[in-house]
Amino acid sequence: LYPNPAIGSVSLRVNWKQQQPVSILLHDMQGRLVRQWYEQAANTYSLQLHGIQAGQYILRAANGSEEMTKLLIIANQ
Repeated sequence: LYPNPAIGSVSLRVNWKQQQPVSILLHDMQGRLVRQWYEQAANTYSLQLHGIQAGQYILRAANGSEEMTKLLIIANQ
């Protein structure tokens, strides 16, 4: 996950064992869903963060059989 802290966009690189469509969810620290993306199978994803307030978030990506969770910090845009 880079850059972190992020401004405007962030890149997510994963090494999935199985290539499947991916669901990426961004939650605030209270667990509320802030944004979601649905992407085709890949190893790198570019996510636009425009309109999301600065702060700490939990980014979760899942492809059906695998899942990863990261802390994402969004700086002032």
